[in-house]
Amino acid sequence: TNCFKTDPYGTGNSYIRDFYSSGKMNNTIVSSGSNGWNREHLWCQSLSNGLWGESGGGADLQHLRPTVATINSDRGSKKYATITGSKTESTYVDPDGKTMTGGYYTSTLFEPIDSKKGDVARILMYTYMHYNKAANISGTKDGSTSSYFGTLNFTNVVSATNEDAAKQLLLTWNESDAVDSIEITRNIEVKKSTTRMNNTMAKQRDPNAAEAPIPQETALVFLKP
Repeated sequence: TNCFKTDPYGTGNSYIRDFYSSGKMNNTIVSSGSNGWNREHLWCQSLSNGLWGESGGGADLQHLRPTVATINSDRGSKKYATITGSKTESTYVDPDGKTMTGGYYTSTLFEPIDSKKGDVARILMYTYMHYNKAANISGTKDGSTSSYFGTLNFTNVVSATNEDAAKQLLLTWNESDAVDSIEITRNIEVKKSTTRMNNTMAKQRDPNAAEAPIPQETALVFLKP
């Protein structure tokens, strides 16, 4: 039911929006094939150092997105990257017969389309800040459920030579693909359902907005020396 609020495509309850392509897909959960969708952890379960279960970060709607099954399969647990060599286009055919592109991949890497790179970057920055132990991010206190928090490195999920390079790639993606109306609407709907707000987009939208309880945009944290 939440998908019709957070990821609608048009009106009614017939279709929802695929994350990676922003295209239309049927409202049917399936494990494989092209006629339905899977729940995609943008920060993959297998790359979470065992943190993602059925609660906590593993159930956080900010980085759980409905994704058409074929593109979800192409992404798998591949790390995000800007692919410079040969790559394969990840596509599916939507209910109207239109071929939609959700990204590009190799055997080990996945690159989102340009209009989704900022979305991916902001989601990963949110996840990093929200579920790392406080000591890992210069914080002072973990949440009340200690099992939800651990050590998350950007190089777990981004292909880069080191953490600084991974952060820089995400910052570049964040700058190249600004927050759009789909992100804004979804962020507000997720906050209504779970009280969790992705503040990596809040200040870009409106620094004085009531829906932005943390005034510092998370992306700015990574620009500090």
